[in-house]
Amino acid sequence: MKKIQTTIFRLMAFAAVLLAWTACGDVEQEGTPQPRVQEITVESEEYYVQISTENVDDYAFIYRWFHLDGVTWNITVSDISPEEADPDNTGAVPDGVEIADQSILTYNDVRELQINNRDILGCLQQLGLPQADSQATLYLYLTGTNADGTSILAADGLPSCCSTIYVTVGPGVTAGE
Repeated sequence: MKKIQTTIFRLMAFAAVLLAWTACGDVEQEGTPQPRVQEITVESEEYYVQISTENVDDYAFIYRWFHLDGVTWNITVSDISPEEADPDNTGAVPDGVEIADQSILTYNDVRELQINNRDILGCLQQLGLPQADSQATLYLYLTGTNADGTSILAADGLPSCCSTIYVTVGPGVTAGE
């Protein structure tokens, strides 16, 4: 019985050493530390907004993105798609309506910007798009700049993220109501 206990103890000790040894194999070699590339991440790539006379003063959606410290955020709404605005895929953002960053930082380290239906109607109006009884596709571009002026990258390595907003406006609705 003592022999069995000794053998089990040795096997457990060997397994613990083996586990510790393999875990240490993931440690990087000593060398020059590489800077971490900050990356923009947004909650959704598509939003669907239906505006009627009954909900014109309600919220269309909350735009959320992962917060990065020390970043200045720029938000632009345009009617030009990324493919049209940037055929060479360089991350260029087209001209459009600038939205002031009045986002709040939530407890879970996410930035939230509330966009209401009046904001969407105002964007349609400023871009010269029809409002009442129409459908439109808008593109919301989010770009970030570090304190040193360098651009924050999106998941695809480009300097901006783009979300598509599909807007349906009911009859009788205009931005001036």
